[in-house]
Amino acid sequence: MEFCGDLDSKYKQIGNAVPVRLAEAIAEEVYKILTAEDLRPLLNMENPEAEIKVDRRITNTVITGKAFEYATLVELYRELKNNNWGSERIEIVKDKNYKNIERAYQMTEESEEDPDDEDRMEMIHLETSSNKYNRAARAAARYLCRVEPILTSHDPVYGVLKAMPDRAGVKGDVRDIDFAIYQDKLHTKQISDIGISCINNHEAVKHPRITEEPDFAKEWTNGRFHCSQDFLDSMEEILLKIDEYAGKYEKWSCVEEKMDIFYAPIIKLFVKEIKELGMANSDDSIEKQKNVKDFTQLFFEYMFGTQDFYKFIKDDSSESTKVYPYNMHGTLMRPYKGEKNNRAVKMITMPEEIVEVRIKPNSKTTMEIYFDKWIITMRLHNADTKITRTSLKFDVQIKAQPRKVMGNVLPWD
Repeated sequence: MEFCGDLDSKYKQIGNAVPVRLAEAIAEEVYKILTAEDLRPLLNMENPEAEIKVDRRITNTVITGKAFEYATLVELYRELKNNNWGSERIEIVKDKNYKNIERAYQMTEESEEDPDDEDRMEMIHLETSSNKYNRAARAAARYLCRVEPILTSHDPVYGVLKAMPDRAGVKGDVRDIDFAIYQDKLHTKQISDIGISCINNHEAVKHPRITEEPDFAKEWTNGRFHCSQDFLDSMEEILLKIDEYAGKYEKWSCVEEKMDIFYAPIIKLFVKEIKELGMANSDDSIEKQKNVKDFTQLFFEYMFGTQDFYKFIKDDSSESTKVYPYNMHGTLMRPYKGEKNNRAVKMITMPEEIVEVRIKPNSKTTMEIYFDKWIITMRLHNADTKITRTSLKFDVQIKAQPRKVMGNVLPWD
């Protein structure tokens, strides 16, 4: 191409000459970054940790949480080896999910590793320092080996230890670490499966976001139920208003009236819709009552998980680890080959109905959901500083649960 005219004209011609195919390639990558739930697989820099820290969606909370997941995997591996599980009987799946939590752990390590220490790098960082993450995970791993008979059995069994993908939580699997146990070395016959949810310094159950497709019933029940058109239309009006405020204000902190304009109206809509989907009267049709029961159980499983699991909560303030066994399907602490845990937790009864849904008294941000024997709260807040349609999410907390869910507090020392 020949650039014509004076020097200024040539500058303009060159500066404006962006090939369409180049623009398309850039746009495709930008779209991936803006719509990806997890950016880590897309990182392609010499220092990906720096990029993680720059991206505000991958917060310090996410990094520290995943560091605890890695420490839990490592300490469970160590404890199993102390209980006569040889290296040949345990496989660690070192896929991208493992690499993600390993990288998060490395970012939280206080001491720097020697880059020339090749032997250390080859040991997949199992020789970790005795920091808070490892101390918390070690206490929980020891507890696990005490309560699960299969983990201390002398019968030769084989295990696969792996980190779970983040997307599993979208479908209701809240486990972060999974230890599948097989009868044979080829892993053809599974005989047990122990899952762990790792939480760092908080006790939230889940953090579902408000999405651009506000049909929460569809997402929370895997498409089995849908929100009413009235709910969807009302939410669309709120989302359009969010777009309007995004053009006026840079951050949520600049919007003084956000509680009245956004939070309270969203909470009211959710309360009304959950009541409609999850509550029935005695004179309602059999079909309505069955749908209410099904919605309640699917909603509950979305929040608490479709699989049995142990919840490990690292608590720095008390230097202890809290452990809660959620034995909803009867797979935890089962006897194995004559070995039995006499203090095994009983199977938890799944809720069959929602008794009440209400806005918490004197609150504009929180709703309370009363199941039979369970109570949870859902507090709406902005997870991101920037005003966007997807920056609001719920913080779900347990306020009451059956006595069968007996928690244990394990001091680190």
